[in-house]
Amino acid sequence: MNDCILYLVLFIVLWGVTFVLNQRKKKYFGASSTILMLYLLISIFSFISYSFYTTNKPTLHIIPFLYLYTCIMIACTPILKYNEAHVEKVGHPNFFFLNVFTFIYLICAFIQIPGIIKNLYTGIILILTQVDAGIELYQETHESVRNVSQGGISNLFSIIFNTFSDAIIIILFYSIVYQPSKKLINTLLFICVAIQILNSISHGARTETTLKMLSFIMAWVTMRKFMSHKQNKLFLLYGGIVLGLVFALIAAVSFSRFGERNGGIQIGTVGYLGQGNINFNAYVFNEHEIRHGDRTANTFKYMLGFDVPNGIRATREKYSYMGIDDSVFYTFVGDFVLDYGVIATPFIFICFSLIFCSITKIKNGIIEFHQLIALYFCICIVTHGSFYLFSYSFLDNLKIIAFSLLYIFFYFEYSLRMKHV
Repeated sequence: MNDCILYLVLFIVLWGVTFVLNQRKKKYFGASSTILMLYLLISIFSFISYSFYTTNKPTLHIIPFLYLYTCIMIACTPILKYNEAHVEKVGHPNFFFLNVFTFIYLICAFIQIPGIIKNLYTGIILILTQVDAGIELYQETHESVRNVSQGGISNLFSIIFNTFSDAIIIILFYSIVYQPSKKLINTLLFICVAIQILNSISHGARTETTLKMLSFIMAWVTMRKFMSHKQNKLFLLYGGIVLGLVFALIAAVSFSRFGERNGGIQIGTVGYLGQGNINFNAYVFNEHEIRHGDRTANTFKYMLGFDVPNGIRATREKYSYMGIDDSVFYTFVGDFVLDYGVIATPFIFICFSLIFCSITKIKNGIIEFHQLIALYFCICIVTHGSFYLFSYSFLDNLKIIAFSLLYIFFYFEYSLRMKHV
């Protein structure tokens, strides 16, 4: 057991050293700095969770931690290579096309918003007034998710609203910086993003809200250098209000869902953030079976005509013989290991890293808009997966398509413009 504690301490030290070396090299607190600090904090939560709150302590080993660290660093390479100190600005796309896309998204969003606000009001009132409301709402949401996954997709507006919900966050910050005169559009986009963040918490679900918060914060970190002092000040004010409200609601949900049950809110919070590394080390790395991409590429395989389990519950049932499933967290690396195996995963990550390093390579101190989209997609994967899973699994494979479509469209738009320069 003392060895397990030692391995957790060494894991913390490894992330601490990596953070310090990155700072000494870049001398700027940007996206890579924030991500490495996030991983450092999560490794500390893993130590606290294992040392003080885990009753049946699994045996840990050093090799899985080294493997996990290596895979994460490979996935983070495009972000680590991006040095904000050497970037002067973000290139301008054709604003007509960007504004047309924004307008279409706003239409889809405001068709959805009345229903969301109704659920938001009802859910928050329940959470604040009834002790057990959080866990009841959480269970209802999971059941409804299963029903949606079994019933198929019928609402085009809802599809667009949800599929582009991550990509729109970086577009919001880009528009704030480079289209400051469009105050109405920027305000409406901010409202859409704020409602997205608050929506899941009204259903007793902390994870999606936490992921949206991370996306929001990382979009600001990525664009912070290009924002004026006034813009940053306004963001800290209004963004701080939204995030403060979200933190308060997350605390209320945590108390409502856990209270004094199962060790109380402390375990519910510390274990929530710290369990990923522990579960990966103890269970995922030693798993001898694989899911053949049925989680991380579920919708892609369905589109290609493969027979795949229909949704989260069906996937868990199909692979119930495995030692761990996605009812607990084990990081995004763990998702790929369980889907493709210990040997294949690093090669998948290397291919991913090489592609994204190539398409996000900065020239003349300018990161083009399509490169920003690709870089932000990479940032979302590694931040969401730091404590959770691969967040673009199942129907959220569509979000990968959304990022890809935006990248491809604005890449060709950029290429055509360059030919006429």
